[in-house]
Amino acid sequence: MPDPSTLIAPLVTCLVLLTGALLAAATGQALTRRRAARGDARAEDALEMWRSARPNAIDAPPDPSELGHLGARDEVALERVVVGLFPRLAPNERTALRKVLIRHGAVDRARRATRSRFGSRRAAAAEVLGVTVTRHALPELIALLGDPDAQVRAAAARSLGKLGHAGAVPFLLAGVGAEASVPTGDASIAITLIGPAAIPGLRAGLALPVQSARRMAAELLGRFGAADAVDDLCARMHLDDSSVVAAAAARALGRIEDPRALDDLREVVASDRPAHVLQSAAWALQQLSALDGVRC
Repeated sequence: MPDPSTLIAPLVTCLVLLTGALLAAATGQALTRRRAARGDARAEDALEMWRSARPNAIDAPPDPSELGHLGARDEVALERVVVGLFPRLAPNERTALRKVLIRHGAVDRARRATRSRFGSRRAAAAEVLGVTVTRHALPELIALLGDPDAQVRAAAARSLGKLGHAGAVPFLLAGVGAEASVPTGDASIAITLIGPAAIPGLRAGLALPVQSARRMAAELLGRFGAADAVDDLCARMHLDDSSVVAAAAARALGRIEDPRALDDLREVVASDRPAHVLQSAAWALQQLSALDGVRC
């Protein structure tokens, strides 16, 4: 049996090495955070100077070359700051800053970062692809809708809305209620941003197996005033095995205000369906009663 005293020195050495490694890691993380903060500050200062230099140039688009002095070390900081600033910018400023991001290689970096092993980087990449309206990145963003990280799925959904591509609608709907689900609010906003071009995908979405996806499809068809979907919505109101979807279809028919739905709504109101379906159909019938020449 070895003498315990002979084990003390190696044990102390291991403890010293471990402590040193932990201190080095903590120091490295602190330095990284400081560098990131300095980069953010430089990017924020540059953007503020860029904006304040043109207080009266409302009609003249800003010149992206004015930010050309930002070097490679500032690129990631610039992306973070610009993405956060975008909602508060004027349209011409957004256009100019998209050019800055593209010129600085942000799109190519973001497309590569969608495959990063770090969820925060994948989410940031999705945001950049949305802000730059990189429509050829549609496959990467659709793939991120199934990401294991909820933050990434939400960012991908928001960016797909910014791209405005109708091809994203089936995937946004399919992501609602899935095992790794897309947040309902983000999916709804994204499809709303896509606009009327989303209607064919929404009509197909009425047949999806997930109740929450069918309900969203019905609600958005009503919001878009999709007269072409009246027959589809009437069928859902009558036949869907979910009363929640049936009620959503009835409300959508009320928003569309197409007289073709009158007989179907009257039939539902006179039925023994659940109370919330009856209330939604009655509300829809009341909306249609306001049309000239229509009596309920």
